Amino acid sequence: MAEILNVKNKVLSGSVHRMTSDYGKRYINGKPENHIGVDLVGKNGADWVCAIASGTVVDLRTNIKGTVSDGSNSEGNYVLIDHGNEKITAYFHLEYGTIRVKLGEYVKRGQIIGRTGKTGNATGVHLHFGVGSKKIPRVWEDPKPYLEGKKRIGDSL
Repeated sequence: MAEILNVKNKVLSGSVHRMTSDYGKRYINGKPENHIGVDLVGKNGADWVCAIASGTVVDLRTNIKGTVSDGSNSEGNYVLIDHGNEKITAYFHLEYGTIRVKLGEYVKRGQIIGRTGKTGNATGVHLHFGVGSKKIPRVWEDPKPYLEGKKRIGDSL
């Protein structure tokens, strides 16, 4: 059952953010995995995705047209935004052909960056949203406190 989050910092264009998979340990096809973000859907299924805070697009992928099951390109189409404070945000599984930003572009908080999709290793239309360290290897953390306004990223509320 999906949990409705009380968000102060939106990443979906609508007001409803339903979390279908939490951060941390979960099981996929009976196998444990560490989920490095949260999976979100809005009220109407496919929703526009917006930047949680202002920053610069530091990586993106736009060429995945569908799902993959072999583990390659599991993020599907994605956008990574650097917020200038050693944090990046990740927006995975975006719908093919909907990404509205370019590499190196400065985006503002709330700016539309793409649409929720089912690209990469995804079982349904959703947004995988993550917060990680800028340095590689990335250290991922639970993004819920950022969505709920309990922690800040850049100019988030």
